[in-house]
Amino acid sequence: MSKVLVTGAAGFIGSNVVENLLEKGHTVVGIDSFDETLNQSRLRRNFIAQVQNPEFTFLEDNLTTLPLEELVSDLDFVIHLAATPGLLPSWAKFDRYLENNVLATFRLAQALSSWNRSCKVIHASTSSVYGVNAVGNEDIPKAPVSPYGISKYAAEQIWHSFFQEEDNTVTILRYFSVYGPRQREDMAWQKFIRSVLLEKEIELTKSTEHTRSFTYIDDVVNLTTNLVGDSHVAGIYNIAGEEEIGVLDGIKLLGKILGKEVKIRHVEKRPGDQLKTKGDITKAKTELGFTPNTSFEVGISKQIQNILNSQ
Repeated sequence: MSKVLVTGAAGFIGSNVVENLLEKGHTVVGIDSFDETLNQSRLRRNFIAQVQNPEFTFLEDNLTTLPLEELVSDLDFVIHLAATPGLLPSWAKFDRYLENNVLATFRLAQALSSWNRSCKVIHASTSSVYGVNAVGNEDIPKAPVSPYGISKYAAEQIWHSFFQEEDNTVTILRYFSVYGPRQREDMAWQKFIRSVLLEKEIELTKSTEHTRSFTYIDDVVNLTTNLVGDSHVAGIYNIAGEEEIGVLDGIKLLGKILGKEVKIRHVEKRPGDQLKTKGDITKAKTELGFTPNTSFEVGISKQIQNILNSQ
């Protein structure tokens, strides 16, 4: 088994990754700063408090200030999930994105480069690096249209800069619109579901072409943790669901599942919004064995049930 550092360990994806790694018998060190740029940290703190496993160590700290040399010296893998997410807030709070997405990645890469070059890195990136239309494979032009996307693409380049001569060290996973149980309260489907339940209006961009490759959390987590232990896989991969779902169609499905009327108020496009995402996952299928197993209807039903169970 491997010793794995998971950054952003209390987040939506991070908390699920930690659970999965521990179930597989790995030793896990988690770190999270509980940054509240987007949402309150109460639920994330509750998750950490519930993890009772002798193979799990947790540090509440920030990668930008924490001395990292000793921490990284004996690691086998790093799964770097720590980042400030979200397109819209990045325009007003870009300093937080620079600190948590760029500087934090720089310090982690710098420490590994100096103290543990044999450690393998799995870095979580995003479809936002592609820009307004994230349609195609990993070779399409990178043209981020939000400060968030810019910060995430910069983080990718940091890893390449430090480990350009070791092409088996870094695996970059560009996640496409991850959803499912325990999604952050600021994320789209969590907000949409709660709005339908409370019979409130959902604000939706006017465009009828607003579509996404939504990716279910379990498919993302299983792929990410399956890479731990494989010292040969490296490269850049799109990680996306195979269905292309219209956002409006997805919202109507919520109403059908919940048996409630859906109320929609159309609003203007927001700066940095993506219009269409459809990730080509041929490379991930071929080289990583990635197969998304969860249909959107099944996945969103599980997310709905998780919210109902928590009320």
